[in-house]
Amino acid sequence: MLIDVGTQSAPIFKQTARELAARLAKDNSATARGLAEEAQHLVDVFDRWQTEDPSDTERLQSIEHLVNLNRRVLDYVSRHRDSSSKDG
Repeated sequence: MLIDVGTQSAPIFKQTARELAARLAKDNSATARGLAEEAQHLVDVFDRWQTEDPSDTERLQSIEHLVNLNRRVLDYVSRHRDSSSKDG
């Protein structure tokens, strides 16, 4: 028996994407805005999953995108924090 993981997990993925966007909200750099736009797009995707089952391909690609985006946001925030602490 298959469990519909995409739909059941959608709120968790959606919350993660929202948190990434919120983390970048105060940073007005082009990089942060681009990352935040990606996160918001994923919020919309995962929101849709709550009413529509994604295909297996869409599910896999979207989850991989979220994991990759999370890594890139953490890398960006870490670099930004390190450079701003050197300035102060």
